[in-house]
Amino acid sequence: MRPVTPADAATLAAHRYPDACDLPERPVYAAWVESALREGSYLGFLLESGGEVIAGAGVTLLHWGPTRGDPQPWRARVVNVWTHPDWRRAGHARTLVVACLDALR
Repeated sequence: MRPVTPADAATLAAHRYPDACDLPERPVYAAWVESALREGSYLGFLLESGGEVIAGAGVTLLHWGPTRGDPQPWRARVVNVWTHPDWRRAGHARTLVVACLDALR
């Protein structure tokens, strides 16, 4: 497992928009996620096997503003949870989401 970097933006976009009909969306999302990674409002992890990404998960940080019950202004949204079909049902997504939540703490 390793943290995502701006160089992984195209991979994350492919996870977010996996279908052929979604291809036009990928460059826009890749540019956004690359920028968000650089500014620190996105974090995530990828799992690799044999040099290939087999699973990923991320979190985007939202400047939500304080609420009556919680004065801190940040919220996190889990995004881009993806596992290659050949590697599903092995707990990889859970491991990556837990890593994201641990990093937030």
